[in-house]
Amino acid sequence: MLLEFHEKPSKDFGKALIAYIEENPAIFKMIFSSHNTGDLRYQFTSMIQGVFRLIQTEKLDVTLNDNTLNYLSAFWSSGCIAVIEKWVLNDFSESKDFIMKTMQVLDEYMERLITEEFAEK
Repeated sequence: MLLEFHEKPSKDFGKALIAYIEENPAIFKMIFSSHNTGDLRYQFTSMIQGVFRLIQTEKLDVTLNDNTLNYLSAFWSSGCIAVIEKWVLNDFSESKDFIMKTMQVLDEYMERLITEEFAEK
């Protein structure tokens, strides 16, 4: 899954991810289930954070281990995971389009925050 998504342009990554989740609900219900150890959720969150960090390093021309970017990536990925988890645990009651628009709002605010932060460096 990660390799397939990483090859997409950054703006298409979120759309592809949401579509994949919608097409594979059982996998994501298991990931977010309260009946597991949390390892799958942690791995999924780490994957999302890593892809975001990689996309941003390419945009900003910074290294992957930039400390500020690492913390901002953790913040962004936590927000995305919260939206996805709520959608999954509510049995996908909202449309895929609603979730994508919600994620787009998060992306726009995060993009401004990162742009401002790295403009000062």
